[in-house]
Parts: sequence; C-alpha cells; structure tokens
Amino acid sequence: MRDSPWYIVVLIALIGGVMGYVYFSSEVRTVQVTGKRIEQGRSRYGMSSEVYLIETNQGRMPILKFPVIGYAFGAKDAYDSIRAGSSIQVRVGKWPPAVINSNARLHVMAVY
Repeated sequence: MRDSPWYIVVLIALIGGVMGYVYFSSEVRTVQVTGKRIEQGRSRYGMSSEVYLIETNQGRMPILKFPVIGYAFGAKDAYDSIRAGSSIQVRVGKWPPAVINSNARLHVMAVY
C-alpha cells in the first residue's frame, strides 16, 4: 500500500488540506504583549522541546513551529524580536485543527 503512488498523493493532499484549513481559518489580530517565557515541553514520543509563549491581553499564545503554516526553524527569532509592553500584529490559528481535536487553542503562526 505505501509503495503505491496513490498513497503518496492522498497523503500530500490530506496534509495540504489540513494546513490550508488552518491558514484560511486563521485571523490577524493586534495584541498587547504583557510578557513572554520559554517552557520546556515533551512530545508524545518523549522528545523534549522548547515552547515559546507570548503572554498577551488576549491570553497565552504559543508560537507554532509546524512547518509551512508556522515557524519551522524561526520560532526563536520571532520570539526574540517581540518586546514586553509592545503592541504587535500576529496571525493566529487554532492548532491542532478543530476537525481533528476539539481542544485546539490559538497559536501564533506569524508576527508582522
């Protein structure tokens, strides 16, 4: 099954559809940054990772590191460019998508 070219096509279409849904259901907001911090997290596979959190007047918002629709490798740079007390524009989207997980929370996809 995995050797079939249709498997690859369906997999790419599914991933592209999920990413497209998250991006097109996202919105741009202006938020007031009240603080920021880095939390140590663990993936479901036991790997440790850093979660970059922005404390805003609209709640805590982690910076999404999922490739293509978030910062794959630039999350630290985006986090470092944000100053507490500033007002910034961010694109936020629910991750994981609500169609996959009903406990989705807002993540920062881009900082403008």
